[in-house]
Amino acid sequence: MSTDIDTIEDRDKDTDELPEEAEIIFTALDKLIKECSEKSDLDTIADSLISVGFDMTMHIAEHALPGGSFDEKAEAVREHLDQIIEGLITRVWKPQYEQKEDAS
Repeated sequence: MSTDIDTIEDRDKDTDELPEEAEIIFTALDKLIKECSEKSDLDTIADSLISVGFDMTMHIAEHALPGGSFDEKAEAVREHLDQIIEGLITRVWKPQYEQKEDAS
């Protein structure tokens, strides 16, 4: 799926810094999670945020592929989410894990 705006993963491959707009969103989400954690468990909060993100991605696909079938849009969403997961694995989770292993 492609949109007029590149994803964070595409724009910032050569830097560890997030764009300013992403920092604002992460700060807001952090505050929201802290507020909700008094009323709900972390698993429910995480599942809810993931569901909202997936749904937003489908909404974007509907606008990016106006003539596409449901299956084409769903596949575009799946591919996009797979790219996000792969980016997290290779650029965030694995390096963090390796850094912890090196420290011990």
